[in-house]
Amino acid sequence: MLEWKEKSQGKTALLIDGARRIGKSYLCEEFGKNEYKSYLIIDFGNISKEIVDLFENESSNLYCTQNLRHLRWRV
Repeated sequence: MLEWKEKSQGKTALLIDGARRIGKSYLCEEFGKNEYKSYLIIDFGNISKEIVDLFENESSNLYCTQNLRHLRWRV
């Protein structure tokens, strides 16, 4: 994750996929706390259809980012 952080320079998201209940969420939370002032973790297995639709129906990262910003207080 540190290698991704260095290479991406904040320009890409990181998708972590794997078996259930092995610590992915914990790892992401700790990484976010230790490496960033603020961070966003989206657990696609535990979110509203409204947010899933942002990722499935739009190819524009800007559109998705703007709408996530709009939804942040309602999530």
